[in-house]
Amino acid sequence: MEDRMRRFLKIAEGVDVAPLLAQIEAHPLSENVTTAERQGSGVRIERTYDHEFVNAVITHPRIYPHVSQDFSPAPEAFDCGPLMAAPDILFLVPMQGEERCGVFMVHPHSAIVHEVHTCILPQYWGRSVEAGLALIEWVFENTKCLKLLTLVPDHNDLAYRLALECGMVWQGTLTASYLKGGKLLDQRILAVSKSERRPTCQ
Repeated sequence: MEDRMRRFLKIAEGVDVAPLLAQIEAHPLSENVTTAERQGSGVRIERTYDHEFVNAVITHPRIYPHVSQDFSPAPEAFDCGPLMAAPDILFLVPMQGEERCGVFMVHPHSAIVHEVHTCILPQYWGRSVEAGLALIEWVFENTKCLKLLTLVPDHNDLAYRLALECGMVWQGTLTASYLKGGKLLDQRILAVSKSERRPTCQ
């Protein structure tokens, strides 16, 4: 784990990553998933147009506080309909058998750079890494995307750990770009390239 995480963080040379490594090793996102289970988990990605399901996932009381910021609508007023109507925005569901584990929203910044937003339902948080790896594979195999990025606010350490465990690498910081509780927070930029992605089974 340590060697892999140091490789992911190589562009942050000089930064003491020991505390982060200790947290990840003590609380791995896939701590209850053996290698055999991971290889046979069969997590797959399906595109969805189910407006009701997407709304329910995003506004889940254990998800919405982490994906919304000041001036976001109240959960009961949130409506993903306009986003789902946009042809270049994808809503993708990680499937474990017939169970829907959450939803990813993927949208382009350019023809080859896309951004992903992640909402995994709490009961499937132990499968977050498998879902993330499946999502990355799906995007690179089914779109023109060559680099997939995500923005993680400074306060969301779980999302940061998930991105790292899925093979994303820290690219830099978007300063003072996320307003939460009246405070402007930085966002960490992480990304993975098609040529550098992790295999879905290890």
